[in-house]
Amino acid sequence: MKQAIPDGERGRSVARKTYFVSPSGGGWNVTKDGGLVLGTYPSKEGAVQAAKIVAKSNQPSQVKVQLDDGAFQTEWTYDDDPFQPQE
Repeated sequence: MKQAIPDGERGRSVARKTYFVSPSGGGWNVTKDGGLVLGTYPSKEGAVQAAKIVAKSNQPSQVKVQLDDGAFQTEWTYDDDPFQPQE
């Protein structure tokens, strides 16, 4: 269910927060916007689950899973995605 936007907030863009899941020293880090480490997990699955929980509670947001080589494997977007694929 969408929340009502107060009159003073209409037309304002809310910055989407991005949570990264990336390998780190034998574990997996979850970072906010690529900086602040929110947690370190022993498995990728655990890190992804934690990142998705945080992202869902802080919409608009996105989770991106990064591999050792820096490439992105998977991503999830929560709330409105301003960059949805065009059909």
